[in-house]
Amino acid sequence: MVALSELSIQEAGMFEFSNEVPIDIEHTLDQLLGRFSQVRDGLPELIKNSKDQYLRLNVSQRSDRQIAVLINTKQKKLAVLDFAGASSEDFKHWKTWSGREGARQALADQIEAGHGNGGKAFMVRGASRSAVMESCRDGFYTCMGYQNDDESVRYRPGFGLEAGRPLDNIREDAPQKRLTAFLRSMDLEFQKLPASVQGAFDKRESFTAVTIDQVQQWAKARQDGMGTRVGKITDLIKDHGQTALTLETCDVWLLVDGQVVTGSPLEVSALEPYPGFETPIELELPDVLLDPSTKESITMSDGGQKPGVLRLETTKSNLALSDDLKARNVIRLWNSRNNVANWPLPALGLAMPAVYFIRGRVDCPALIDEHLIGADRKDLADTPLVRALEAWVVEQVKSLATEIQKVQASETAPQEQAKAKKALKAFRDLMRSFLEQREADGDDSDSGSGSKSGARGPGQREPRDQKEFGARIDRIILERERLELAIATGTKIPMLFSCFEDQPDGSSKPVKADDLVGKTDTSTVVNFSPDEVEGLAAGVALAWLETSDGKIRSNEVLIEVLDVSAVDIVGPAEPLKQGGKFKLHTSFKTPSGSREDVLISASIDEPDMGSIGRGGVFTAGGHEGHATVRVKFGSKLTDQASIQVAVGAERVQPKGLGGESGSDIPEILLCGEEAPGMADLPVEQRTHHGGQDYPTIIEEPQFPNVVWLNPQSAESQRVRKSMGTPKGLGGIGNRTFAQFMALKCFEVLKRLHVRQQIRDNAVTEAQFLQHAAHAEIECASFIDHAWQASEEVFKKANVE
Repeated sequence: MVALSELSIQEAGMFEFSNEVPIDIEHTLDQLLGRFSQVRDGLPELIKNSKDQYLRLNVSQRSDRQIAVLINTKQKKLAVLDFAGASSEDFKHWKTWSGREGARQALADQIEAGHGNGGKAFMVRGASRSAVMESCRDGFYTCMGYQNDDESVRYRPGFGLEAGRPLDNIREDAPQKRLTAFLRSMDLEFQKLPASVQGAFDKRESFTAVTIDQVQQWAKARQDGMGTRVGKITDLIKDHGQTALTLETCDVWLLVDGQVVTGSPLEVSALEPYPGFETPIELELPDVLLDPSTKESITMSDGGQKPGVLRLETTKSNLALSDDLKARNVIRLWNSRNNVANWPLPALGLAMPAVYFIRGRVDCPALIDEHLIGADRKDLADTPLVRALEAWVVEQVKSLATEIQKVQASETAPQEQAKAKKALKAFRDLMRSFLEQREADGDDSDSGSGSKSGARGPGQREPRDQKEFGARIDRIILERERLELAIATGTKIPMLFSCFEDQPDGSSKPVKADDLVGKTDTSTVVNFSPDEVEGLAAGVALAWLETSDGKIRSNEVLIEVLDVSAVDIVGPAEPLKQGGKFKLHTSFKTPSGSREDVLISASIDEPDMGSIGRGGVFTAGGHEGHATVRVKFGSKLTDQASIQVAVGAERVQPKGLGGESGSDIPEILLCGEEAPGMADLPVEQRTHHGGQDYPTIIEEPQFPNVVWLNPQSAESQRVRKSMGTPKGLGGIGNRTFAQFMALKCFEVLKRLHVRQQIRDNAVTEAQFLQHAAHAEIECASFIDHAWQASEEVFKKANVE
């Protein structure tokens, strides 16, 4: 037996714990909630909260869902008024910072609140004087708020006082009196409100008003400058991602100094359609659809009414690129009265980049009663009708996305891409000589010598040899010779394999194989190909690869397919650095217990925010924000779980710039090409898809050794229009575009040259500019050499 004194503290588990978590609460809240001092971030939270309360109370008629945003420029006050009403119990949930029950999302599917901090944060950080939330509901009145000009009570909610008594759930038989008092504080009369707003109060005799007194952002503004500030509020409400669903399901009015702005409820800003797809697609739902689970025919209407309509619209902008637009990349489902569900398009299981240019709406009167979960309409139930509708909608979205991708592909034909790739390879080979000769401390006599020494002393390393590939397949290694793997039914997992040509000296060369065949001992458990395996039904199957002639065969791998009912996901506790990696912990619930060794089929709603492989390793992208990671565990749309992974502003220092084909030169690829070394990722995550919303030169940390050139960038399109026809763009496989790419590669070369000079050293802005100027001078001859190289590429192509 080991003596207790011989054990470490960790092994012995001996600690005396504090009775509470040591934390500076106010300082922590200051750090977490700072952004809500801005109207841009705070006002949408209040508007969204009004919509959420209507949902909690099951107020289904849009005419009853009235929200008024009130601004008094003289007093520099801002208020949001709705007619849902809140009880004293609601206030108890609301007052706790980061409360677990504050949002009560389970009451309805469209509740967007997270931890219930946003609205309160704006009340504290956005109001320089005080902020009040008051409400009448069911004959009772409650008033609570914050006194922000007294730091000793900041972040501490308090009940309003009237004649010395706390205004907590006091009897109020005349709610009109309380509403009139609130409106008077905003220099407004009830009769000045829009008729529909008055009608909502008359019907419900309830209201909730949140007032921001002395808006922090406006506090020091001159009165004659308030017009400009307030003028931006209309666009803010119409464009902000947090208000998109509210504007589609409620009437939101803006009144400034008692006057109704625009004369009607605000609407979500229109989006420019994708070129060539300007007309929305409207499809009537078929009378009968097939349930994908049971293969039974399902009648989609009852009582002779029409089944409904699907409306799909396209957008010129990629909706995944910002939080404001992401909220609109959905299919909204309505019955005859209400928005009953929302399907985010990235969650539909379509691994197609074009889905980020689509949004839509389904009107289906049959979505009532048993097709909704609970009386509060939390979500759609798993019924034959819902499954049939889902499958049909997915097919229509897939069809539209396919047409968009055909148009995108036609703009860069395969033969054009082949010529452009040859030119890029020539440019990259040229860049190697410009950089490697300066990796040593010697002079030009070092270049290409393979020696570590130059005329002025020892250099740092030899140039790396380029990788040579073989032509004949002698060996196939499947899954790195692992014996078995596990996947969930209804999921598709990338497969890993390598092919080699053996050499007489005992070495081997890798072989790029494109004619392998997947084989299994059963076709009912898995669908197996060299690229991926799909779980069809619970069971086991042996799988292997063969050459097309059957002469060379890989090792066998046992694939276990599991029925899974749920998956738990645990992500990082802190924001990741851009380019940082974290292995998500996943636990799959199976009939025989939890399994943590299951390979995952995962996707990310925001493709720029990161990538995730089958082993659950998430790599953060080069943008600050949140990535929505979805893990599938079955074949149905609802068979998935998701988490948010935060990515911070800091970036991981890159370890090197080496590409697969040798040297410290990154691979230079056209957007759409598959990056090397990413076979463990889903196919759609192995490339950058580019597009007009991205620059011509793209560097992202999830592709650490790749620089992408985007032939669809706004800059590239201008070049291509100059050599195209009035009806379309010019190609990318010609001398003019090759010369444009050469200039872009010159920009990349200068970046690499500067990085080699700076390495890990911190530099001032002036020093950086000096290095950049030096790089331009040193590498200037690259342009002449690159243009000559492009001429040789096209001469050779013409001969061939």
